[in-house]
Amino acid sequence: MKRQQAKIDERTKRLDEKKAEADKLREKIAAFAVAAPSAGKVVAPIAKCKRVAVGDVVAQLEGHIPGDALDLGCGEGRNAMWLAEQGWAVTAVDFAENALAKARQEAAAVLA
Repeated sequence: MKRQQAKIDERTKRLDEKKAEADKLREKIAAFAVAAPSAGKVVAPIAKCKRVAVGDVVAQLEGHIPGDALDLGCGEGRNAMWLAEQGWAVTAVDFAENALAKARQEAAAVLA
């Protein structure tokens, strides 16, 4: 009985730690994001965004072992597909469904 209670206590402790981590992440996101008034979506304030040239990203990736990548505002997915070709596992996100549809078509053509 004590062993079962100890397991339950340990799992509860780990769950509480994960919840605390998630709360901290939500606070960071809330501090960085602003609500888009008309769409009800959350977007990053333009003042805090930095546009980066693709060449700069490529240079920074040189020599790195491919891992996971997140392409926010991927559009038609050109950069996401390039990363995937380099061995990265890419999640591409965009608000424009038509752009995502084109990205899916292009990815399917490459994989075929």
